[in-house]
Amino acid sequence: MVIIDYPNCKRGHYYMNPALHSNLKFMKDLILGDKVNKKKPQDWDMVICLDGREGAGKSVLAQQIAYFLNPNFSLDNICFNSFEFKKKILTANKFDVIIYDEAFSGLNARQSMGAINRSVVSMLTEIRQKNLFVLILVPSFFDLDKYVALWRSFALIHVYTGNNLKRGFFCFYNYKKKKMLYLIGKKLYQYNKVTPVFRGEYPNVYTVDEEAYREKKMKKLGIEEKRLEIASKYKLQRDTLLLWAYKNRKLNMSYRMLGEIVGSLMDKPLGGHAVAAAINELQKQIQEKEQLKREIISIKVDEHKEVEEFPEY
Repeated sequence: MVIIDYPNCKRGHYYMNPALHSNLKFMKDLILGDKVNKKKPQDWDMVICLDGREGAGKSVLAQQIAYFLNPNFSLDNICFNSFEFKKKILTANKFDVIIYDEAFSGLNARQSMGAINRSVVSMLTEIRQKNLFVLILVPSFFDLDKYVALWRSFALIHVYTGNNLKRGFFCFYNYKKKKMLYLIGKKLYQYNKVTPVFRGEYPNVYTVDEEAYREKKMKKLGIEEKRLEIASKYKLQRDTLLLWAYKNRKLNMSYRMLGEIVGSLMDKPLGGHAVAAAINELQKQIQEKEQLKREIISIKVDEHKEVEEFPEY
């Protein structure tokens, strides 16, 4: 194991897997250069994906990596939502390390994943210009935007738990292996389809104040959940209005016409394909809800018949 000096922990250091250390040093030298070995810095950025089930320990490993890449890394460089991430990227200094830590749970996870993909893709040019190190933490690598997953991320680190849910394990996929995994394993979310370059362990050492980190994450989680709840409510209202307008024969409006009208009231245009997708999705939800109602009624009828056929004495 490689010793990484870190004065703020009890031992004054933490251990890092040698293979992981070697790969991170290569990434670091690629961007910052290496005066000892006379390596000149290259015009690169470094996007690294860390995934794994919620609570598996992605944040701890990401912080250790971030500190190794830049000892000045702090809690201010950890972002928990798309707005915070974009703001940090735009105000970051060259060579900064930024962690985009997922702060979502429950039924809003799908919406949060969409927000992560949009914000990362929109900031890729800025990330390259500033030669930033960006660590993206998500529950599953397979849910990342295809462009980011295949072409713009340099490596994938999959964090998992061992026996009795013991934390501290990971496997590393380089650029080539990561690409193969996404293409082969995405259909069924299978990580065992491609053998990782190596596996390793890491200690439970935070490189920012753990209590402050948890407090910030919980606060941002509450804000994000509320924002997504409001956004979901407005989206449902918008889609319901679109469905009514599309089905109203007197209006006789196409998807494109509806998109133009809605787009004129929004900051960004809404294309005909987007309108069609929104209407079809809402219709599907209505059909599923009606089907569920019919099944519930059917169950109640069957229960009533059963009581009549087999009365209790």
